[in-house]
Amino acid sequence: MKKITLSIILITLFTGLIKGQGVELTPFVGYQFGGSMKFIEGKLKIDDNLNYGLTMDIPLQGVASLEMYWSHMESQASWNPYSGYGILFPDTAMNMSVDYFQIGMLKQTDIGTGIVKGFGVFTLGATYFNVKETGIRDVWQFSITLGGGIKVFPFQSDRIGFRFQGRLLMPMYFGGTGAYCGIGTGGANCGVGVSTYSMLVQGDLTAGLIIKFGK
Repeated sequence: MKKITLSIILITLFTGLIKGQGVELTPFVGYQFGGSMKFIEGKLKIDDNLNYGLTMDIPLQGVASLEMYWSHMESQASWNPYSGYGILFPDTAMNMSVDYFQIGMLKQTDIGTGIVKGFGVFTLGATYFNVKETGIRDVWQFSITLGGGIKVFPFQSDRIGFRFQGRLLMPMYFGGTGAYCGIGTGGANCGVGVSTYSMLVQGDLTAGLIIKFGK
């Protein structure tokens, strides 16, 4: 709740600073694919689930827009050790949430109907893995996203519309960080996550309501 309140406050303040520039706010809901990661000791899997969030697009010179993006998913993760590692890192299941905080660029073009606009978007920022079990620490990771979709304005106005998109979500993990330190033993050590370069690939499909403010 604190993260949601802070996001709303920051967006409200920022919107006030750029009033009159045709800012688009888009609350959305969708379905997020949790993904999985393979380590030397075993495999970590995050379950798929519903997600929701908010995007804000601020028009810049030309056809590009600055995009700020936040999404949230409640989920459950499971750790499954490979043969020979079960004693040190036993099976573990945990409740968790995943939040993305991103900023980047969106570029769109009118498909030709005057109603539908296609777009592509690239962002970078941070992903927050909030593990809700005692003894397992939360994790922040650098991440990037890549997506695309369409905006539909069926009411002969660009004030209200709908946004449909797919997005690839990629938190980046680097060797030696111990990204999921103690995930198999309740925080006793950093045995899990000692592999070299690896990446968790997630994704989502969302639909949102576009509300435009300003000119």
